[in-house]
Amino acid sequence: MDGNLYQMELLHELEQEGDLLCRVQIPCHLRNTHPLSKLDEALLMRERYTSAMLYSGRVKMFMDGVIDSYTALMVEPYPDRPDTHGEPVFTPEAFNEAAILADSLGLQISVHCCGDGAVRRAGAAGASRQAGAGGMAGLAAGKRCRRGAGHSGLYPCAAWYRILRRF
Repeated sequence: MDGNLYQMELLHELEQEGDLLCRVQIPCHLRNTHPLSKLDEALLMRERYTSAMLYSGRVKMFMDGVIDSYTALMVEPYPDRPDTHGEPVFTPEAFNEAAILADSLGLQISVHCCGDGAVRRAGAAGASRQAGAGGMAGLAAGKRCRRGAGHSGLYPCAAWYRILRRF
């Protein structure tokens, strides 16, 4: 989902007219081409839209594409395209920098990751944020920053073990 202030404004109009029939949380889509100042828009969306039906406070980032177009980031090459592993959308450094800043601002983070390589990268980034300044700043400010991975279709067995061990 691509979330932005314009979509929030349109949905707010529907809400004001009584035509928004379900609760909607719109994330602010942070692309790899956006400057980090794009997070100012995420903060504005969080501040401006706080009703029970329409709210924000979330950043959406893409770690990879999708399997069908060979853009999902895989650990091993695609069986029918051994020349590719897919492509990451963010470098690990750029992703971590954006995620640490989002954490420090108290914004939730959702990550699109389809391939097992993307799941691993998102997991490693989450671990480094939790141990780093971003997670600590969010905790120090009394904010609980949760992260989520969406469209995660391929998990390596070791990743499932780590996930299940936490419950």
